[in-house]
Amino acid sequence: MSHDVAPQDIFKMEHFPKAGIKEVPIGINKMVHCSDEALQKESDVKSGYRNQISWSTQFNDTRCIGNDRTFDKIVARSKAREQSEIAREKKLQDYFSQP
Repeated sequence: MSHDVAPQDIFKMEHFPKAGIKEVPIGINKMVHCSDEALQKESDVKSGYRNQISWSTQFNDTRCIGNDRTFDKIVARSKAREQSEIAREKKLQDYFSQP
């Protein structure tokens, strides 16, 4: 039995990572996806797309005023149904109480 040294891997001898270059890419939140000028410029208006409006304008367009609130509508409908049910029961009692 001979105790010769094992052969060295040629790939490991010829290929090795370059010094100073990171193999792992930088984080997604640190990458620059587009320039700041591209974010600040006004977008081109195309047919079928609406211009971006400010938050206050959008809020005022969708704001519920007075009895237009959804909760108020639900309460009004439930009160109306309850009153109609009470009226129906009263009419039934009056009908069955007749001779």
